[in-house]
Amino acid sequence: MKLLIVTQTLDSKDSVLGFFVRWVLEFAKQCHQVTVFCLDKGEDIFPSNVEVIHISRTWHGLKMWPLILAYQAFKYRKNYTHVFAHMNPEYILSTGIIWRLLSKKISLWYAHGTVSLRLKIATILCNAIFSSTPEGFRYPTSKLHIVGQGIDMSLYKNINLERGLQKPISLVSIGRISASKRLELLLETIFILKSEYKIDAICTIIGGPVTDVDKKYFETLQNYVVKHHLTDNVIWRGALPLTEAISVLKETDVFVHFGNTGSLDKAILDAMACGVIPLSANEAVKNILQDIDQNLLVRADSQDAASKVEYLVSQTHQDITVLRKKMVEYVQIRFSLETFITRIVGILNNKNIL
Repeated sequence: MKLLIVTQTLDSKDSVLGFFVRWVLEFAKQCHQVTVFCLDKGEDIFPSNVEVIHISRTWHGLKMWPLILAYQAFKYRKNYTHVFAHMNPEYILSTGIIWRLLSKKISLWYAHGTVSLRLKIATILCNAIFSSTPEGFRYPTSKLHIVGQGIDMSLYKNINLERGLQKPISLVSIGRISASKRLELLLETIFILKSEYKIDAICTIIGGPVTDVDKKYFETLQNYVVKHHLTDNVIWRGALPLTEAISVLKETDVFVHFGNTGSLDKAILDAMACGVIPLSANEAVKNILQDIDQNLLVRADSQDAASKVEYLVSQTHQDITVLRKKMVEYVQIRFSLETFITRIVGILNNKNIL
């Protein structure tokens, strides 16, 4: 198969989309030829069967990437038979008609609870839709294929799964600082642990604000930390590349996640691959945690989350070790990158489905 991938960023150093380089490398192993169109390009080196084309966002100050994308799609039309668009329906809207006229098979990866008019139109133009969970794609269509997530387990080596919980217990949160992540509940959890349960916790927050709205939200979080005397309990690390985030995860006890975008947040699986115990209110994570330990499911409530941390603190060293090993084993079996890409390529190659 000759595959065209369209994505926003192809840069292993990017704090949000750095993982996608690993996806491309795995696609390259399973496809005869891979062409990548990206709006932002890093300095990563790819094998000889991968060609990366940078799509300029603007031309003389004008937003021109949709037209440039359409032009490049036609220019390189002989280099691909299938299209895999990553996350943004806009790629399909700008070029989907051209791909249809060229008889290309179009697919979209989308993992978010939001259903927009753009997504509905893109779905019509697509031959196949891929998502991590049913909650990650909520527009009804027979084109939907649930394929899970892809975690490159080669990144998660030398993990000490025998480590007990630290004193003070270490918590972590990873992701963009925005209201949808409900980080105020995380800060409230730390305060409750400290004031009511007398459990000292240090929480590392990896990620940063992006929009002006995010920045105002970040200010309210910082004010809460100061007002409630939590400056020694909260560490703001800012956005980190995946490799650096993994280094933090290897030394962390608990991943606390209040965000509920409706999709399976990859950061949760990254944490589990490091043996970090997740506490999550994410609807899409419910089935995973129920298989491991129902006590890891939390409501969008700081009091409930604090009680679950207290529950973990009460467990024996052996209990925690067993729990960590279950996390890693679950990710290895269900979410390995190789298996994930194999599922996608298999569907793309199935003429009956496309």
